[in-house]
Amino acid sequence: MKIKILALLTVFAIICGLAGCSGNDRVIRVGVTASRLPLAAEGRNGPEGFEIELCRLMAEEMGREVQFRLVTAEEGLAQLAAGKLDLVTGLGNNVTGGDTVALIGPYMQERLVTVLPAADTTTSLAYLAGKRVALRRNDTAAAWLSANPAVKNSFSSTVFVEDLYSAMLDIMVSDYDAALMTETEARWRITQNSMKLRIGPALNGEGDPRYFAVTPDSTLAGHVGTALYELSLSGELTELSVRWFGADILPDAATLQKNFGIILTEDPPAAGEDAESSVHSSGLSAAE
Repeated sequence: MKIKILALLTVFAIICGLAGCSGNDRVIRVGVTASRLPLAAEGRNGPEGFEIELCRLMAEEMGREVQFRLVTAEEGLAQLAAGKLDLVTGLGNNVTGGDTVALIGPYMQERLVTVLPAADTTTSLAYLAGKRVALRRNDTAAAWLSANPAVKNSFSSTVFVEDLYSAMLDIMVSDYDAALMTETEARWRITQNSMKLRIGPALNGEGDPRYFAVTPDSTLAGHVGTALYELSLSGELTELSVRWFGADILPDAATLQKNFGIILTEDPPAAGEDAESSVHSSGLSAAE
């Protein structure tokens, strides 16, 4: 079955989308809010990381180019409203932008997880009672723990570290029993360094959603959802996730279809031809 992409509902909207994103009509200006690998960080040759490559794949799928700026969420939203950015990544569903911001997605969920010795088979957070637990100060795991004092008080000790990689090495020699961190960082470090560790129970269930933000009148919204959907169908999203994290932790095509409001319809077949599947994305967030 052929796939014909129509990210918006009219040809006029598509043309506007290709012509109205920036001074260069083929460039999508992306503000990336992640500030640490594996998601995104400044490298020797510019921004690098999983979300950088994800946006490049999306732009390529749309026949576009992409430029990146590493920003805070507040900076990204302000620049989006001022017309200096076309897309902002990595936003939660607590974003409030009034009439200036529209969330689309989510494109992934970020779980907070326990990291345990590879031989440990526990499946319950109750395992952490009486254990020595390491985590990074002032990150999302620390914020979660502060909001859940009963869990924190069950530990025999909580050690705040600057370097989670060193803490993970210490787990392997039994200096700590577990570490708390985001799933993306945990899987990335385990995969890149062939560490004899495993991902244990999650702290926050299915995870916190990560959304893109656009302006409410942006025609880019529909293109983004459709591009991700097509990348999922082709297997490119799975390849990207496995390369960075050692596992496919991204939503499947059916979930992306729901999250981005993608409507699949059948075009009437021409004489002697099979029916074509059309992909229409409303660009509406699952949170809206």
